[in-house]
Amino acid sequence: MRIKKLILSAVTAAAMAAVCCLNAAAQTSSATDAENRERENFHRSGTWGYTLLDDNTAALSRYYGNSVHPSVPDKIDGYTVTAISGGWYTGSDGKPVLYGNVHGLSYTEDGMIEDCQIYSPFSENADIEVIMLPDTIEYIGAISFRNCTSLKTIRLPENLKFLGNNCFDGCSSLESIVIPSKVEYIDQAAFKNCRSLSSVTMQSAHCEHAVFENCASLKDFTLPLGTAEIPPYMFSGCKGLTQVTIPEGTAKIGEGAFADCTALASISLPDTLTEIHNDAFKGCSSLMSAELGKLETLGSGAFAGCGFTELTVPETLMGIGENAFGTDTDGNPKSGFVLKCPKYSAAADYANKHNITVEGGEQQESDVTDGDYVVIKSPISSDLLFKVVVAVIALAAAAVLVVIILMIKNQKTAAVPEIEGLDTEETEASEEETEEESSQQVNEEETEESEEV
Repeated sequence: MRIKKLILSAVTAAAMAAVCCLNAAAQTSSATDAENRERENFHRSGTWGYTLLDDNTAALSRYYGNSVHPSVPDKIDGYTVTAISGGWYTGSDGKPVLYGNVHGLSYTEDGMIEDCQIYSPFSENADIEVIMLPDTIEYIGAISFRNCTSLKTIRLPENLKFLGNNCFDGCSSLESIVIPSKVEYIDQAAFKNCRSLSSVTMQSAHCEHAVFENCASLKDFTLPLGTAEIPPYMFSGCKGLTQVTIPEGTAKIGEGAFADCTALASISLPDTLTEIHNDAFKGCSSLMSAELGKLETLGSGAFAGCGFTELTVPETLMGIGENAFGTDTDGNPKSGFVLKCPKYSAAADYANKHNITVEGGEQQESDVTDGDYVVIKSPISSDLLFKVVVAVIALAAAAVLVVIILMIKNQKTAAVPEIEGLDTEETEASEEETEEESSQQVNEEETEESEEV
């Protein structure tokens, strides 16, 4: 009996100790949360959580309501709301630029951001259908509305300047978007996987990679004036895209920019466009016409798997990547493909290497490669050209030597008569001297004979 009482007392004491520990832990946790919130400058007002920014404005961090049509206030607790969520991007000086609410930052040794935490008020909210934003908003940060799968309508504020990465990624019910003229920067994958998006109105803005990737309902798109380049994968997987207008002034199409746009029927490039990078139009199975303007470089697989069976390339085209055209997406030759290109061009050399029929010029006997690119080859080989130059120089040197020898010989010939004349005069003078000596000797002998008589 006594043993049972002791066991019961021990159990009771242990239970009371556990309750005390749990209460203490809860108090500690609450205190820690409060400290973290204070340290991260986190505040709450009604259904909104927000962070104060350095310019004494507010960035929304949380939404605690359950409305499917929420309306974002222009002010919270007297602070003007200028941002939703937050993020960072690389500035022109190569250093990270922060905006909105960013917490838990850690940096690498070279000053780049290694890790951070972003509080997004609407991300993964599958119930919101319509949302109203005030014109005070200048920044819509990273993942702000990511996977809001029921969101159909949103009006972007007139003063908006920045759209963060993946901010509308996965908004599969969003049908149209008007991007205001003040927007300067659209970060990567901003509207990726918006599969119902069929209408986009866009002014000039710098875009990063894959902004409209997998927007399957997008049918036509006009890039704004001032578009210097089309970023990599910008329209990749837009299977409903039938037409795209590229303005004069655009110089480059990035890697995979239109890959797998299976409904795209034709493409016309401005004369300013000189570079198409790898896989730019790969898998565009309905592409039947491509006007390449004054293109200079065509990347590997750029037109692999396209629908056309003939292609005309300009004489300006100097660099061609492997399997750039005339093959399927796996690099297998396309039967009956015809290439129209100038004689003695990189394109003709490429065609010869890949056994492609050429119209408009003869195929060359061999190809010259530079890395992954085929480059134009001169009809005269460099070795032969060197030998010709050496032969010409040798002939010129021999001719000069012959001229010098002839000049020397002529000079010697002119000098011979003078020498012969000089010898004759000396001989005559010597004979005269001999005659005089002989005459003198005869006179002397006659004188001696006279004396003897």
